[in-house]
Amino acid sequence: MAQENGNSSMEMGTSDQILVATKKSKKTTYAIGFVAMLVAIGVVITLVVVLSGNEGAESEPILTTEGPTFPTTIPTTTTSTTTTTTTTTTEAPTTQPPLPEIELEDIINGEYSSPSFNGTWTSGNEILFRNSNNDLVLYDVDTDSRTILIRNESQILQQSFRVTSLSADGNYVVLSYNEVSPGTKNPSVMVTIRNIATNTDTKLNAPSDLEEPILKTVSFVGNDELAVMWTNRVQTALRIDLCTEATQLIPATCNAIYRYTEDDGWIDNIPLLFNTQGNAFITILPAEVGGVRYKQIVQVTKLSTSGLWSSSNRINTAHTVAEILLWTDDNVIWYKATGITDRAEQHIYTVTSDGQVSCFTCNIKRPDGKQCLYNDAVISTGSRITVNCAGPEIPQIYIYDKNGTLLTVWDDNSRVADLLALHTIPVTLHQTVTGIGQTEADVMIQVPSDYASRTNVPLLVYVYGGPDTALVTKQWTLDWGTSLVNRYGIAVARIDGRGSGLQGVETMFAVNRKLGTVEIEDQISVTRYLQQNLSWVDGNRTCIWGWSYGGYASSLALARGGDVFRCAIAVAPVVDWRYYDTIYTERYMDTPQNNVQGYLNSSLLTDEVVEAYRNKRYFLVHGTEDDNVHYQHAMLISRLLQRRDVYFHQMSYTDEDHGLGGVRPHLYHALEKFLKENMF
Repeated sequence: MAQENGNSSMEMGTSDQILVATKKSKKTTYAIGFVAMLVAIGVVITLVVVLSGNEGAESEPILTTEGPTFPTTIPTTTTSTTTTTTTTTTEAPTTQPPLPEIELEDIINGEYSSPSFNGTWTSGNEILFRNSNNDLVLYDVDTDSRTILIRNESQILQQSFRVTSLSADGNYVVLSYNEVSPGTKNPSVMVTIRNIATNTDTKLNAPSDLEEPILKTVSFVGNDELAVMWTNRVQTALRIDLCTEATQLIPATCNAIYRYTEDDGWIDNIPLLFNTQGNAFITILPAEVGGVRYKQIVQVTKLSTSGLWSSSNRINTAHTVAEILLWTDDNVIWYKATGITDRAEQHIYTVTSDGQVSCFTCNIKRPDGKQCLYNDAVISTGSRITVNCAGPEIPQIYIYDKNGTLLTVWDDNSRVADLLALHTIPVTLHQTVTGIGQTEADVMIQVPSDYASRTNVPLLVYVYGGPDTALVTKQWTLDWGTSLVNRYGIAVARIDGRGSGLQGVETMFAVNRKLGTVEIEDQISVTRYLQQNLSWVDGNRTCIWGWSYGGYASSLALARGGDVFRCAIAVAPVVDWRYYDTIYTERYMDTPQNNVQGYLNSSLLTDEVVEAYRNKRYFLVHGTEDDNVHYQHAMLISRLLQRRDVYFHQMSYTDEDHGLGGVRPHLYHALEKFLKENMF
């Protein structure tokens, strides 16, 4: 659940393609060693992956004259822009004979999986990837030639085996976790630099001016220095040191070059990218633009031989930066961020040394003339860029050069397009709702194509709700919820309110030290608004479901929502933050000792929840070998409900981890059975 980058919504399906990663080794005689204990409560999910190539890569590239007019220059702004309009991204089709339903089994089996760029740029114009036969192939973009480097003659499927301890008599399996809960002692951490040539070590201790420091990341700066990023235990104070190894005459030194303190929230796991000269680095931190703070690209530059370096906002643009993609030698930064006028969009941008921000993908058109409004990219060290046009239409992948010329359609995803042409696709609605305290909530609803002429449409809310996450985007979506809309004629809504990550950091920090409060209030109040203002919604048949943090959110929404929700499904939910891991929990909640009331208010193990469930329908699902949200959470709430004589549904999956990957058909059939009995 608690992925360290904060964007942690559980995927309901996976692609059968993988990246073939290659990386040139750094020429240095040093290595970094970490002496640390791992917090085993963190996410440990093993995937069984079958290597397969991109089917489209074996066919001739599809060329089109459509492409971006690059660059689209975006002026820096001093005012923020928000929208409160209602838009429909897919038009309802005209009357026609009923088309076949989208089968659940097809979704589980990955028939509609989005394509991924299953290659790695190995040079400015060459890509290493696996083809449909699982051969390792080198593709030259300039000559449009393919060279098979390694053939997969055996067609052997990869397997992943779980390693456990077996008792001497063979009757028992020993599973042990080193569990570190909030408020308990964290493991100590030390950084070690090893000189491979001399086989000597230099140990770098954690700074003494940070309380129980956490090591965030390390990065070589040239061949002789190491940058080390630390935070305090609750991740509100940041320190970056520049360190040198010890020699026979000079001891190791670590000097602080940058400090940052966040008074209103927390410090995320952020990147640390140095330039080739080693006199500047860039990262992602909050900065004010037009009176609103957004995640921006901050450059920190060395201006003198000693003391702290100087920081400045490189982009000064009112949108949220998601990722830094590349920092070139000519001081151009490529990055991924939300749209300027629509935060549900995601585009690829550049910013020059003089602060000119340009959008690379804002004018990209698909071969059918439709726009790419949700984009991702992989950039080569040369002049090539792979663009994943991931929405709102069926995803396609293109290769451009950096001046905006389309070179190749890597994958037109025609197979999925042909499959979906046989079905009626739900309509997607986007809306912004003003919620409690005049805050905005973004809403996306998948509805039947004839929704406008219907009444009494059941509504299912899919929630995640974790800090700095977002479900409402222009990314193409076809998942279990889409299948429910298609087969049962219900509507599925997603709501991003306070705590979500795309509206600026003040909205995100609204949940600081109080998880389980305002983000739950927004799910309830916005759902009530939809029931009262959408004439076709059946307010008496509204349920909510979620997985991981979403299971926690759905459980609280059912308890606190009054008559808004008739039922709730909680898959692998946290029930009390005192039993989750320290790094994730304390980032948002501080320690239990410092935030007693916050932990009490956020718990599901209360009389309020018990009594609320007495006349509700609640379905609890958990894997017994969940190594992220431990099965302990399910046992705690089930014991409480049972001892209070509150009836509920429960499904435990033996030996399944957090992803429940081995029982997906059974899981979704069980969820549908529950919804049929209580909502449809």
